[in-house]
Amino acid sequence: MSTTTLPPDLSRLLAFVRVVEAGSFAEAARRAGTTTSAMSKAVARFEKAHGLRLLHRSTHSLALTAEGDRLMAAGRALVESLARVQSALGDVARDDGGRVRVTAPASFARACILPRLPAFLRERPEIEIEVKFRNEILDLAAEGVDVAIRSGPSTARRAIRRGGFARSPGSPAPRLPI
Repeated sequence: MSTTTLPPDLSRLLAFVRVVEAGSFAEAARRAGTTTSAMSKAVARFEKAHGLRLLHRSTHSLALTAEGDRLMAAGRALVESLARVQSALGDVARDDGGRVRVTAPASFARACILPRLPAFLRERPEIEIEVKFRNEILDLAAEGVDVAIRSGPSTARRAIRRGGFARSPGSPAPRLPI
């Protein structure tokens, strides 16, 4: 589990939990894909920042202090919560199904989208496509539109283009994967 985007305190708390669960700084570092020194420094910085001693360290063993034991329960709960969030994110990322609302000018939709739609839906039955043939500009958020295909100059002051294609006049049109 990567913790590089977590606040330093949470990242260091997770390092502490990893060390305790692994039984050593070296094993925790190996599992996390980092160095023993980095793992040791993270725990030491956490202890210093909070004025705690979490571990009794010797050259051959680690033991939790009373404070470390209390914090370990909270740390394990945090790790379990993060694991549930990661699992949920994975489920969302794998869930390709649902409805996709597309709006396009009628002539484009008839010529380019509709002929390819049956084959696409056979390959991806978990996706439901709703196509709106509209030549006018819509309020995409109000209409619940996921994909809008338009040509010509943008009249929107605050248009957002995600993905999309940009081309200069005279260059070939991009091939759509539909």
